[in-house]
Amino acid sequence: MKILEVDLPKKVVIGDEALSKLGDVCRELDLKGSVKIFTDKSIMDAYGKNVIELLQSYDYKVNTIIIPKKIRMEELELNGCDFTMGLGGGRSIDAAKMAAKKSNVPFISVPTAISHDGIASNRAVIDVYSMPAVDPTAVVIDMQVILKSPYRLIASGCGDAIAKFTAVADWELSHTRTGEYISEYAAAINKTSAELILNSATSIRNMEKKGIRNLVEALVFSGISMSIAGSSRPASGSEHLFSHALKEIYPQRTSLHGEECGLGTILCSYFHEMDWERIVKALNVMGCPTNNEKIKIPKETIIDALYRAKSLRKDRYTILNYKDVDKVKAKEAARDTGVI
Repeated sequence: MKILEVDLPKKVVIGDEALSKLGDVCRELDLKGSVKIFTDKSIMDAYGKNVIELLQSYDYKVNTIIIPKKIRMEELELNGCDFTMGLGGGRSIDAAKMAAKKSNVPFISVPTAISHDGIASNRAVIDVYSMPAVDPTAVVIDMQVILKSPYRLIASGCGDAIAKFTAVADWELSHTRTGEYISEYAAAINKTSAELILNSATSIRNMEKKGIRNLVEALVFSGISMSIAGSSRPASGSEHLFSHALKEIYPQRTSLHGEECGLGTILCSYFHEMDWERIVKALNVMGCPTNNEKIKIPKETIIDALYRAKSLRKDRYTILNYKDVDKVKAKEAARDTGVI
């Protein structure tokens, strides 16, 4: 039996005014010295000054780096900082993760939006693909900040949360067909989370705190499930490969990761013979795109990406391999589901 070695966050703080707890969290974790905060200009203007002043009041030396649109690995050097903090969206958090990995220091995740589950995972996206990084030592999510974020980012998070249906189904299929290791516990976490988001669709769309809280927790614990599994398997399957294929063949796209994964989930749930219509209905309620026109990607590109997806990772067996999806089958799925 496979040896299970799991690193998990030591602290998760979710709630109103959670940002005000940052100093206490860092002190409780016995972090000392200097911190490098990775963020972007808009988040720096909105929250950076308060966060810096708060950490300085706890005697931390604070350095900040405003990350560019395209992250370069050479820019992730820490120059002696004792821990990193990602304050903002996915790029800021991923940059802080990778910098922490390169220098073997702790990393604190402070997301200001919930567009995907990278907020609590040990994976980082650099260029097109995700790669191993580090688990956050702590995750601090201020619900008041999340509720002020653009709704499109929240809807994107819904797409990434719903994607766990097909991700887990692919993992179970691979376990049966190839003997790949599966953590039933990690799989159960994400199945439950995806079902909860489907049932919370109206609450999320109405921006009710209960629904948004459910989404935050679903994305946080999806990230944790990857740590339990030792891979991204419980959170990333054929639907994510579809998103990666879109990035490769249509780099000019303006769609978000979660939006693409939502579309991929519709398409791949069709091949899994799931209740894809229920998924479409929930995504529509939550305002996540359900067809190519809403994400402004040509029909031919959708078909091509779905066809190519199965070839992107030779180590990842999914329903696309099992059904040997070619362009004819891809076109049929896209038309039958209304994705094109």
